[in-house]
Amino acid sequence: MAAKRTKKSKKPDSETTHEKRFRFLCLLSETGNVSESARKAGINRQYVYDLRDSDSEFAAAWEKCLERAGEVLLNEARRRAVDGVEEPVFYKGEICGTVLKYSDALLSLLLKATFPDKFQDRSKVEHDGKIDVTGLDERIEKARKNAGKA
Repeated sequence: MAAKRTKKSKKPDSETTHEKRFRFLCLLSETGNVSESARKAGINRQYVYDLRDSDSEFAAAWEKCLERAGEVLLNEARRRAVDGVEEPVFYKGEICGTVLKYSDALLSLLLKATFPDKFQDRSKVEHDGKIDVTGLDERIEKARKNAGKA
């Protein structure tokens, strides 16, 4: 019986490794998606994870790229919430104009993130751990009888 192999990433050719790493990081800063970035850079996904775990400079660059991708998302959310997005208006299957639409949901999320003290959810649930079940059996039996009559 053959020994069980652990999954190891295939290392890219050394002459293109630096270029592929750089391309991966550029794509990661745009997309924030490791799998997509690795695929588009032509580099093995497991290899970049292994590299991140073994190379502190690469790991730091990885984190900066993810921060940048997050900033891109934040900017797009702000644009949609504050500046709005033009959407086509149709009449009888033809575009007859556009309307500017804003995202109240995104604006709400941005306000909560920016001003958590002012825009936090105010619901509060407290429980002392005691539950009064006095008469519960009688109420259940009454509900069963009523359900049977319906």
